[in-house]
Amino acid sequence: MNKLSAICIVLTMFLISCEDAVEPDEELDTSPPSVHITNPADGATVLITNPADGATLTETIIIKVSASDDDSVAKVSFFVDGDSVGVSTVQPFEHEWKVTLMADGGTHSLLAKATDKSGNLEISDVVSVTISNLNISSFNIKDFEIRELIQSERPWNDYSSPINLEDEIITDSSGVLMWEFRGKKYYHPVILASASLHNIFSYNLTHNSEYLIRAERYMQKLIEESFRINSNIYFSYNFDIHPNGTYPDEMVAHWYSGMAQGIGLAALVGLYNITGNEKYLTAAANVFSTFKRIGHYLKPWTVFIDEKGYYWIEEYPINFPEDAADKVLNGFVFGIYGLYDYYLLTKGSDEKDILLAAITTIHNYISYYRDIGDVSFYCLRHKHKDIGYHFLHQKQLSMLSKITGDPFFQSMADSLYDDHH
Repeated sequence: MNKLSAICIVLTMFLISCEDAVEPDEELDTSPPSVHITNPADGATVLITNPADGATLTETIIIKVSASDDDSVAKVSFFVDGDSVGVSTVQPFEHEWKVTLMADGGTHSLLAKATDKSGNLEISDVVSVTISNLNISSFNIKDFEIRELIQSERPWNDYSSPINLEDEIITDSSGVLMWEFRGKKYYHPVILASASLHNIFSYNLTHNSEYLIRAERYMQKLIEESFRINSNIYFSYNFDIHPNGTYPDEMVAHWYSGMAQGIGLAALVGLYNITGNEKYLTAAANVFSTFKRIGHYLKPWTVFIDEKGYYWIEEYPINFPEDAADKVLNGFVFGIYGLYDYYLLTKGSDEKDILLAAITTIHNYISYYRDIGDVSFYCLRHKHKDIGYHFLHQKQLSMLSKITGDPFFQSMADSLYDDHH
């Protein structure tokens, strides 16, 4: 082979290799994702019930992050005080931060790092969060009189008659009342606690032991099915539901309700008053303590303090920020009834302050539920109206007037009646 032929072969091979080279289909991704912490808010104070001197208390605070990318976010890493505490690879990007609180609380710095699938990294702004001991006296509290009504005038004593023990009811194999929903049967906390109260009323009226057996059986099941954190008892809903059956939000199992907490608390007080069994007193104390676990940063929660310092009991504790909370009126007042019964039993200072704080909120906000000349609002978020709840609101306000001796509540009940009856 002569020199010219060799050169031609080399050039040919070079040209072929150039033709085979693959051009990149797309430019290299160098854009980092965006990321910021949405919960807790910067500067937030998380209130936690004071632990005993020298004791520690572990709570769960949900860190929520919003992260997006022009392609996709591969992972979000969570950091507390510079230390890595967890990683999330799927939406929603959340981490359950376990906080061990000493008696003096503390301030912590949170940040998140988002990484896209090309390895680009972005770091969020730092969020400062203070973990503080609960100070109930800082709530808005009006010093209402709390009257000790005779038993027949108290909440839960307006049933027309004892339960007919011959009525057919849906139960499990142990005789515990069940609720049928979408073709399945569930233990419904409000239905079980309310049935317990009706059985307690029936027992007090007739002294038929079957009523007491039923009430104890129902509450025992509620306690067995409950969720516990730091000895706090939350009555658990183990089914999904849309609030009021119509709202777009969905409560996903397991969820909890301030209404159920109040009615269940009242039932436990009723059982203790009849039996003197300390297990009901202990359980009642552990339910009451949930009214001192202030949301929405803690998980779970059923009560919160608004930006003006007012204390709210939430029937459907799903939405935040505060102006997105449902603020269902009847569920709030049923929670108050439970607090009232428990205060009459214990006469404790915290018990009284929490009760007063709740009543103060109703006193301050009740006018917002009124639609002059029409049916009152079921809740403040959706402004839904229901004639049955409108009549219930009147009845509940009349009861608050009896409990406090304040004619304002009765005047509001009368105004609602004048608006629509």
